[in-house]
Amino acid sequence: MSVNKSNNIRIVAREKSGVVNVKAIVKHPNESGFRKDESGKTIPANHLTGALAFVGGKKLMEMHLGPSISKNPLISFQFTGKKGEKLKLSVEDNHNKKYSVDTTVK
Repeated sequence: MSVNKSNNIRIVAREKSGVVNVKAIVKHPNESGFRKDESGKTIPANHLTGALAFVGGKKLMEMHLGPSISKNPLISFQFTGKKGEKLKLSVEDNHNKKYSVDTTVK
């Protein structure tokens, strides 16, 4: 299985019978801003706010995310496609940090 990695995203996109299954793990702390540390201080909010997927440069989907997402979330989706297509996944957090990864459908 081919896995494409960026510093923060691992992604796999595999086609079977015309349907592409995409699974991506995003390395991110996803703190809600409501938890407290051992000393009782609030841990600042730091969570994903959105994700975009592009196939062949065209927007495939957009997700709106928030503070209830788990640490290092798994993002999974399907679309009608074929082997060899270029897929890009981008995510953004509430500090406007952006992470993206490119892969080819296998």
